[in-house]
Amino acid sequence: MEETADPTFDRVDIKILRALQSEGRLTNAELAARVNVSAATCHRRTQRLFEEGYITGVRAEIAPAAVALGALVMVGVVLDRSTP
Repeated sequence: MEETADPTFDRVDIKILRALQSEGRLTNAELAARVNVSAATCHRRTQRLFEEGYITGVRAEIAPAAVALGALVMVGVVLDRSTP
C-alpha cells in the first residue's frame, strides 16, 4: 500500500490498516500497542478509517468442513465445432 499525499492519512493509519488486515480480531489495546499510540488515539483513528471508507467491514472466514458444509460444483462446457 502506498502512502498518499492526503495529510489526514499518515504512517500510523497505514500501520493500523496493515495490522487489521493481517489480524482483524485485535482488540483496541493490542492494536494500539502494535502501532505505538495510546488506546484513545487508536480508537479515534480506527473509527475515522471506518467512517472515511478505508475499512469497509470486518469478516469471519468459516472453515466449511468444520461446519459440515460441502460444495457441489456443476460445470458445463460447450465447444464450437470450428474451434481447433
